[in-house]
Amino acid sequence: MTVTHSRLNAVGEWEVMPPATPGPWFQSHRRNADGMYRTQVYDAAGEEIATLAWYPVHQPGGVIATAREANARLIVAAPDFHQGALAFIEYEKAMAKGRDFAAMAHFDTASKMLHAAISKAKGE
Repeated sequence: MTVTHSRLNAVGEWEVMPPATPGPWFQSHRRNADGMYRTQVYDAAGEEIATLAWYPVHQPGGVIATAREANARLIVAAPDFHQGALAFIEYEKAMAKGRDFAAMAHFDTASKMLHAAISKAKGE
């Protein structure tokens, strides 16, 4: 499903935004030739979506860590969160029309999609 959105541009006119890159997305953690590591996010075709830079997160006891991989997992799960949110909107539409049975099917779908997205973001 390709979803387009509109936005208000700099001159106050509405314009259609390009659709988001469809999922699924993946991540890789690689060592560069200079010895530094980078984490990249790719789409299903292998095209790069984002590169996450290393930045220090100071832990107790002087340990330095990074949240880069956790951030990459969250970015990778974005299309799944988006699809779950769209399913939830379908639930709301069905409820507004008084179609309780159809609404519950949408709610079940949205719930499963969002729980799966959370698990993906947590690396489970």
